[in-house]
Amino acid sequence: MTVDPTTLQTRLEIDQAVDWFDRRWGRPDGETLEQVVARFSHLPAESLLLELLIVEFDRRQARSEIPNLARYATRFPGLEATVAAAASEVGLEQRPDSLADSFSVTDRSTMRDNRRARSPGVPNRQGRIPSKEKPSSPSRHKRAP
Repeated sequence: MTVDPTTLQTRLEIDQAVDWFDRRWGRPDGETLEQVVARFSHLPAESLLLELLIVEFDRRQARSEIPNLARYATRFPGLEATVAAAASEVGLEQRPDSLADSFSVTDRSTMRDNRRARSPGVPNRQGRIPSKEKPSSPSRHKRAP
């Protein structure tokens, strides 16, 4: 069995592009997935995008974020199957039509903390327990004669 050298060369270039993206991911000067695909336009877009999305999804999950697959599919029309394949590769599942999927785990915990802060008897982030009593309004104070 002979191996096509152009296939090996393409695979090597895709690996190098993905490594380049991985090193810059999350940095202020990092590029979007669309920019990386455009930068390496001489490579097969579907193969490159698959590898880039795997890195993206891994990084986001490491940050306790839940990537919204519908948004990624919208960003790459015609490559929805590639988005789904990358998600499957990292074990990412998404329930369709769920608002919760667009929130990260951090967002959910912040929302929970905000609900606790409004609940009497439950400590807020500062460790204080909110009072059950409402502060009296200035109009209820008796004025001195």
